Amino acid sequence: MKRTDQELIFNEETSTAMRKRSMVNNEFFADVVFVVGPEKKRIFAHKLLLVMSSEYFYIMFNGNFAESKTGEVVLEEDDPDLFLTILRYIYTDEINFTLENIRDIYNSAKKFMLTELIALVKEYMMKQINEGSVLRILNENQPYGFPCVTTKCLEVISDNPTFYFKHEDFRKIDRPTLEMILNLKQINCSDDNLQNALEIWADCGEREEEFVNLWKLIRDQKRSYNCSELRLFGQRRNNGYQPVDLEFTLKSQNPVSLYGLGMFIASPSKQVSVELKIFQGENQLVANKYDVANKFVDITHVVNLFFEKVVLLPYCKLVMEKTRGRKLLQELNFNEETSTAMRKRSMVNNEFLADVVFVVGPEKKRIFAHKLLLVMSSEYFYIMFNGNFAESKTGEVVLEEDDPDLFLTILRYIYTDEINFTLENIRDIYNSAKKFMLTELSALVKEYMMKQINEGSVLRILNENQPYGFPCVTAKCLEVISDNPTFYFKHEDLRKIDRPTLEMILNLKQINCSDDNLENALEIWAGCGEREEEFVNLWKLIRDQKRSYNCSELCFGLNIPVDLEFMVNSRNPMSLYGLRIFIKPSSNMVSIELKIFQGENQLVANKYDIANRRIGITQSADLFFEKVVLLPYYKYKINVTNSDRMHELRGAKQVQMNNLAVIQRIGRDLMNVLHGFYENTRTCPSRPTVVARVHRSSI
Repeated sequence: MKRTDQELIFNEETSTAMRKRSMVNNEFFADVVFVVGPEKKRIFAHKLLLVMSSEYFYIMFNGNFAESKTGEVVLEEDDPDLFLTILRYIYTDEINFTLENIRDIYNSAKKFMLTELIALVKEYMMKQINEGSVLRILNENQPYGFPCVTTKCLEVISDNPTFYFKHEDFRKIDRPTLEMILNLKQINCSDDNLQNALEIWADCGEREEEFVNLWKLIRDQKRSYNCSELRLFGQRRNNGYQPVDLEFTLKSQNPVSLYGLGMFIASPSKQVSVELKIFQGENQLVANKYDVANKFVDITHVVNLFFEKVVLLPYCKLVMEKTRGRKLLQELNFNEETSTAMRKRSMVNNEFLADVVFVVGPEKKRIFAHKLLLVMSSEYFYIMFNGNFAESKTGEVVLEEDDPDLFLTILRYIYTDEINFTLENIRDIYNSAKKFMLTELSALVKEYMMKQINEGSVLRILNENQPYGFPCVTAKCLEVISDNPTFYFKHEDLRKIDRPTLEMILNLKQINCSDDNLENALEIWAGCGEREEEFVNLWKLIRDQKRSYNCSELCFGLNIPVDLEFMVNSRNPMSLYGLRIFIKPSSNMVSIELKIFQGENQLVANKYDIANRRIGITQSADLFFEKVVLLPYYKYKINVTNSDRMHELRGAKQVQMNNLAVIQRIGRDLMNVLHGFYENTRTCPSRPTVVARVHRSSI
């Protein structure tokens, strides 16, 4: 016999799901063998996985049956391949349905009491209902009896019955299926159409004896049409309507389905032949012939002529021619309100079928577990229980340094794939994931960290990421901080970050603030706790690092001792980070007050004490503030004043801006950004034209 034991592989290319697949018919850790089919094929399995999914196996291995005491189960009447399909579903939740295998899978699901698999069969059947398969699905649903499938199929058939009466599957349906169709109280066809359909069905196979009873069913059933009437009349003459073509236009905004026509006849003949054609332009939609039994000779009455549904498009012109034991510490419940996922949760720290006990923490809390589930998820446990370690030969593992509650959290993840992250427990979970070699859990930690990055948490996330070292988290956090640093330098979390975190910020080569802003942030951080010794080295880091702004300059104005008013004539918002002013002070310190308004709303109100290193020499000073988003077509006002001598403010005010959207036509679009202001100042010869540059990432 071919060897079926197979080692579990742990590397970057494998996952817990892949290892679960490899455990199907795998002798590794197997505790039961199924002898399946007449050929007695031996299939290895694992009781733990079986009892969590199936009440059948729960009763078999937990009751007083012979199978609960032996390691062999005989399933002589089952098909080996089908049983392997069922095992794969139990182990992996994966199954491939087709209309050819659906009935066998359903029968096995019923036999082995796999309620969730039965639900998947129903879901599959519902999804398969379409024009080409509805008769087959309705017929196949007879042994399943899913009401929703039956209802949906009958709804589809009743809408366009004449189409399905001609379908090849109609001849293959069973009598109960046909009876359901004939019993419909609403269907878009006449009794004659139903009788014709019955004749077609009865002619296929020896069904003549059933014909009479089914014919009576048609005659005795009172039914109506599953549609509404639309009255159309031809050109009238004195003694009735002219037998000419009927032309009309559908003046509806939505398509309308046409199922048939009611025609008035009055004939002395017992049989009337009618030919009906419907055209849309040159396109012939219907071409049917009807032999109508005339029940009322010489009496005017209505004969309904039904055909396959025709969808009439709005405003189109049409022409008609007539023509689911023993006591457990925690019960496994199998009922309509429970699921395999719920039973997996109940197996956490459950003595039922447990084959290992963890003695966790200083208090030595005993936690029950199941080796099979552990080795499929964790290389740590795989090596522990499959190697030459003492734990592989005993049923007890001591984890004295672990926290019992945290270990239970890890067990729940292994059993159920469920875990609840918070910024308070994330580090402990990550450390446990690394210890127990749970690579997929480590990836979930990274994903969680990325999702938590926002304005209020970015400093904390950057700091928390130090032990993890996720590059993508670091990059994202630094990107957010570099965009609006003056906001984060005032945030309470700045005082709580570690030195390595602060160093990353100070080492940024692009950041929207000045060296003075960085020094102020360093002073705030150093003032919290005993950090004075670190101050000097970090201060040198600021001075030695060459950096640029993570934005671009937009230059406008010259020698403006008054308020600067402008409008953003861009279709996209723009971010304003600071102003550069040129000064020529006569004192060692210059105090500047900056205000920015949007209409009457004050956006910025900052004061700056600028150290003057070169008295009497014109120099620039960059005044940064928290990012302000300038909205398109709003008027803004900038007010810059000097508490000593306002006339010392000279030169161009340079605005640091970051366009939030991609600028496609740089030249003309940027000239339009402050076009209104530019136009207002053009008449003054002492003021320059507008100059602008954009954020590199926007180009």
